Amino acid sequence: MQFGDKEWFAAVGNMAKFPSVFAFYVGSDKSVNSKTLDTKATNIRNIQYRSVEPPGYTDCDMALVSVKRCLTPQEYYEECKRIRDVWDINPNQSSGYIETEA
Repeated sequence: MQFGDKEWFAAVGNMAKFPSVFAFYVGSDKSVNSKTLDTKATNIRNIQYRSVEPPGYTDCDMALVSVKRCLTPQEYYEECKRIRDVWDINPNQSSGYIETEA
């Protein structure tokens, strides 16, 4: 599966509901990861840090780089692409994941 191909979009569509609010992270292994946030906040600037702090169970250090409401998988893709461009991450070296909150 390649970043941005049909299979990638299908996987994103299966892992997350849209619209959703996502926290995006960059890992020390040069991966872009995200998790969906269960929030009723209308302004994403009002989300508390404990809701978006990086997961503590990964094998690498992770930094929170973005919180965004994505209405469609295309918007999710565009945010992932923007983060990869800013952090100079090769889209094919990163596995990435979407974590959903229970």
